[in-house]
Amino acid sequence: VFAQQKTIKGIVVDATGEPLIGVNVSVKGTTIGIITDIDGKYTLEVPTNATLVFSYIGYRTQELSVGNQTTINITMQEDTQNIDEVVVVGYGVQKKETVTGSVSTLKGDDLVKSPVANSSNAIAGKMSGVVTYQRSGEPGYDGATIRIRGSNTLGNNDPLIVIDGVAARAGGLERLDPNEIETMSVLKDASAAIYGARAANGVILITTKKGRAGKKPEFTYSFNQGWSKPTNLPEMCDAVEYSELMNELYMNKAMLNPAKNNGQTMGEYTLFRTPEEIELYRNGNDPWRYPNTDWYAATFKNWSPQRVHNASLEGGSDKYQYFVNFGHKYTDGLYHKSANNYKQFNLRMNVDAQFNDYIKVGAQLMGRQENRNFPSQGAGDLLWFTSRGRPTDQAYWPNGLPGPAQEYGRNPVVACTDETGYTHDKRYYIQSNAKVEITQPWIEGLKLTASVSYDKYLKQSKTWFQPWTLYDWDKVSYEADGKTPKLTPMLSYPSHEDPDLSMESTDQTNTILSGILTYDRNFGDHGVNFLIGMERDWSNAESFNAYRRYFLSNALHHFNAGGDKEKNAKSDGDNWERARMNYFGRMAYNYKEKYLAEFVWRYDGSY
Repeated sequence: VFAQQKTIKGIVVDATGEPLIGVNVSVKGTTIGIITDIDGKYTLEVPTNATLVFSYIGYRTQELSVGNQTTINITMQEDTQNIDEVVVVGYGVQKKETVTGSVSTLKGDDLVKSPVANSSNAIAGKMSGVVTYQRSGEPGYDGATIRIRGSNTLGNNDPLIVIDGVAARAGGLERLDPNEIETMSVLKDASAAIYGARAANGVILITTKKGRAGKKPEFTYSFNQGWSKPTNLPEMCDAVEYSELMNELYMNKAMLNPAKNNGQTMGEYTLFRTPEEIELYRNGNDPWRYPNTDWYAATFKNWSPQRVHNASLEGGSDKYQYFVNFGHKYTDGLYHKSANNYKQFNLRMNVDAQFNDYIKVGAQLMGRQENRNFPSQGAGDLLWFTSRGRPTDQAYWPNGLPGPAQEYGRNPVVACTDETGYTHDKRYYIQSNAKVEITQPWIEGLKLTASVSYDKYLKQSKTWFQPWTLYDWDKVSYEADGKTPKLTPMLSYPSHEDPDLSMESTDQTNTILSGILTYDRNFGDHGVNFLIGMERDWSNAESFNAYRRYFLSNALHHFNAGGDKEKNAKSDGDNWERARMNYFGRMAYNYKEKYLAEFVWRYDGSY
């Protein structure tokens, strides 16, 4: 006797009526479950006497008996067990229950639980209204595209990233070490208005960790070793299947138009491979003449390593607090003998000090080096060459030398190495903040905050392209012993048979000065919050790229070893400068710590 099943469907929303994405809907006491889609909807087959459990990070878990219902809609309530919890909002913090706009929060400890090399991938499915999708897994370019409640503008639809109060920092969220993040808040719609037009697609506010008062020095070290593999690779024909299909193609061409096939008739067409040759492909007795190559297996590894080291030191007293973190990441590519990998070194130091009852200062310093290494061929080209490789050709000859070219003089197993050249992309980030907060005893709740940030971004890129050697066999020539096939080396190159070198350099600086005056005070059941501030932001950058050919030797990968001829063929430079003067403010009124009204304004001026 089987329990009767029924279909239950519905929609899950939050208190404002906004659909919640990724809510877990499960049958209590079983493994039956599903998550809500982008519209907050779900459909689930359940027993008639089932109890549904709805759970979501940041919301209270709810249970409902199915009974005779076929449609169950539910409104999730936020978990307010910690009523004094504060939420980071634009240019400040607010108690969670007094926030008027839509704000989703995530703790840094939740990000660390996802062992990914790129922090943008760690937020997937963890915050309502936030959708991420990853287009590439290539080391160094494995970031996720982030959308907050869809696409809202005609141009760039990325959200504004604000790190420790500084908007649009070079490097953004992707390469931040999750071990450095204290909290992450996502501001949606009106809650992001204080950042002006740049917040049209939402804002992600990131606050890095600080030391804690009264905490003894604590040292922490963690290590994570992981492996990645291709999610899915196409199954291609082997040499036997390929030969049989090519024979069918030859036959059909002869039948359809004998005049274009040397007058052949159906009984006279030439085979691509004879049955005897196909059998040799199958049994593998003659790998020199009849190989059976799996190009994806020859090009891609089954597993690729990923390592993350992290060490931190934190502590403090009532007068000062400190947090220091050092991290290292390494991600290898998926190719055999891969020239593709990513290395990162990052260091952060955050220090806060209370000078007296009225003055508090803080300083933050972050340095990061990112090394991206690639073969001279792009990932798209490598996948293209691999998918079009003929299984009847050698990737490698039995003696270990690379086989002949497949297309455009390229062999995928060589193209994924540094034998054809390389690209070394090095990026350096230095980001600093200094802040002072001043209160005074005469006007309770009044505070002045002044801050300055200075960021430096440097990039050095070097691309070396050189001819490469492949080997072919005419099937008749042998070495002096009369048994070993004589391979003919072939020099392959895209446009010219000598190396070329391209180099690029970028130097970018960003400086921000800001001053913010806040007033926050309660009068019995009534509370007022007032903020007014100004911010001056200016940036400049210079870049150039240069090109050389006609090198003295293939072993000299240095710019000054190249010739003067054609040196201006691909040389160029660029520079830009921009500045903003921003004025902004916020006024809010609450009754019994529930906001009833809030007004936000901002003026951005560029010069």
